[in-house]
Amino acid sequence: MTRAPNPRPLLVGVDASEESLRAVRFSADEARLRAAPLPLATRGAR
Repeated sequence: MTRAPNPRPLLVGVDASEESLRAVRFSADEARLRAAPLPLATRGAR
């Protein structure tokens, strides 16, 4: 597999739900495969 010289980042929104934590794990695996940055966006507590 050929990798892009500057892979586009994957952006993931995170809250405390189990679904979002699963999304983070999936995205981390995908980012590792693509050698891409993985910024995480969180929303502060109210």
